[in-house]
Amino acid sequence: YLATLTGVSDVFGIEVVNNDIYIGGFSNDKATYWKNNVATVLTTGTNPSKVFAIKVFENNVYTAGIENGKFK
Repeated sequence: YLATLTGVSDVFGIEVVNNDIYIGGFSNDKATYWKNNVATVLTTGTNPSKVFAIKVFENNVYTAGIENGKFK
């Protein structure tokens, strides 16, 4: 079960670090990642965006995805 905002959600990347689970994807057409089922929305615009990959290094979360039709 993933905590969602509103609308449809999907998952594209998963990273496990120690006892923490990080999941990247989207919720309600907004790039989102979840850490232990707590959602963090990464975009605020009206265009769809998604997180396709997620990596955690030294307590920093790095994501790669698409926003406004461009890879970021």
